[in-house]
Amino acid sequence: MDGFARFQEALIEVFSRQVVPTSKKETKALGGAARNYLFDPDGPKQLSRKLTGREIYLARAFEGFAEILASIERLEDIAFLLGRFPFQSIKIPRERYLQLLAECYFIEVHLLQQRLLQYIVFFERQFRRDTRLQSIQDRLKNLPYLVKTYLEPIVTVRHRHIHEARLNEIGIKRLGTLGLITRARRNRLASVLRPLYEQEYSKTKKRWKDKVLADTKVIRDFLDFYFKLLHPIVFNTKTGVFKYPSRLKF
Repeated sequence: MDGFARFQEALIEVFSRQVVPTSKKETKALGGAARNYLFDPDGPKQLSRKLTGREIYLARAFEGFAEILASIERLEDIAFLLGRFPFQSIKIPRERYLQLLAECYFIEVHLLQQRLLQYIVFFERQFRRDTRLQSIQDRLKNLPYLVKTYLEPIVTVRHRHIHEARLNEIGIKRLGTLGLITRARRNRLASVLRPLYEQEYSKTKKRWKDKVLADTKVIRDFLDFYFKLLHPIVFNTKTGVFKYPSRLKF
C-alpha cells in the first residue's frame, strides 16, 4: 500500500473509533445531532459535552488530512472533466469551459501546497513541548522545501495569470480569440476560421489534459513520499497506535 493510502486508512480507523458513542445516552445525542446536521432542522448539531484535548487534536489532524485529500480529488475531477464538454445545448463557449477548468486547477494546486505546508506546521506546534520534538523536526526539516520544489512551477504559472498573457502557455488565449471571431454572424472570416477553431480546440484540449494528468501523477507520487515521512510521527510504526503529544493526557 502506498504512503498516502496507508496514512488515510490508519487515520480513518482511529477517527472512526473515536467518534463511536460510549453510552446509550451519548448514542441518542449523537444520532440527534447527526440528523440535525444532515437535514438542518432546529436543534443541536453537535454533542453538548466538552471535547477532550485528545479529541480536539485528533479532529484537527483528521480535518487537515481531509482538506489535502479534497484537493487531490478535485485535481483528478478536473482531469476527468477536461475530456468532456457537457453544455452542447447551452451557450457556453468551449474555450471558456477550458479556461475555467484551467484556472480552477491552478487555484487548487496552490491550495494543496498551502495545506501541505500547514499540516507540517500543525504537528510541529502540537509537539512543541514534547521530548520528541527534535526528532520530528529532524525528520521534517526538508519537507517544506520539497513541497515548494514540486508544486512551485505550477503555482508560479497561476501567479502569472494576472498579466495580459494569462493561460497563453497552454493555448487557451489564442483559442479564445479564434472562438470570438467564429461566433460572429454573416462574417466571411468567421466561416473560414471555423474549421481551424475546431482543429485548435481539439489540440488545446488534448495538450491541457495531458499536462494535468502528468502534473497530477507527479503530485500523487509526491504525496506518497510526504505521508511516508509523516506516518511515523503520527502513528507507532510497529503497533499502528495513534500518537498524542505528551501534554494531552486525556
